[in-house]
Amino acid sequence: MELAGKIESYKCVGIDGTKGGWIAACIQSGVISVQMFENIEALCLTYYDADSIIIDIPIGLPENNADIRPDKELRKRLKGKASSVFSTPCRKAIYEKDKQAARDINSKVLGKSLSEQSLAICMKIKEVDDFLQKRKTWKNKLLESHPEFVFMTLNGGTPIYESKKTKKGFNARLSLLRQHTQNIDMLLEDIFRQPGMKKRFDDIIDAICLAVAGNLGKTNKFLSIPDNPMKDSTGLKMQIVYAEVTIKCQKEINIYR
Repeated sequence: MELAGKIESYKCVGIDGTKGGWIAACIQSGVISVQMFENIEALCLTYYDADSIIIDIPIGLPENNADIRPDKELRKRLKGKASSVFSTPCRKAIYEKDKQAARDINSKVLGKSLSEQSLAICMKIKEVDDFLQKRKTWKNKLLESHPEFVFMTLNGGTPIYESKKTKKGFNARLSLLRQHTQNIDMLLEDIFRQPGMKKRFDDIIDAICLAVAGNLGKTNKFLSIPDNPMKDSTGLKMQIVYAEVTIKCQKEINIYR
């Protein structure tokens, strides 16, 4: 299959959280591989030599209202899909085990409570923050992005409004990823046959999307929201990274669901 433009031999990894761990998608020379890990440390140490490693989890946590995260700007750009951007808890809240206590702390620190969606990912945020505080060489090497925003950039600046859980939404995203990969159909067919993996297809597609974004960023140029991100109190950049996309291809349709 002819790919969209020149594919460099960068090793780029995309990560998405999943029940019981993390999904890592690695792309190199257009070939994708997917692996599941129980914890973020094992994943990152496995891919220590990656040229790009991007995750769909908040990195760079606010500790007061002066700490500006990219969430608000991201919602503005993702018109029609703003609900996919959850509010990032303050650092103190993610280290609180009790949900109500986390809400109370966040209200006190940032002046707003936390949604169930934000609370649901607190343990994942904490795991990544713990890792980055202990493994300082990974600070600002492991980068944050947002799959729906990346898909929008791959789609010529138009969000994909249909959910990944629908055939139309799933296949719209798949057709975009095909333009930047060689083996995604064969890979997904193989994963589909593996016990327990069908329910993780959403996470797998998002991880592949971030791996593609990394490859495009290394090949073309990385951009960020905002252009000049702030750092949190521990030196982590509060940003959403994405790639400059200059090449468009005709879409294909293939239904997996």
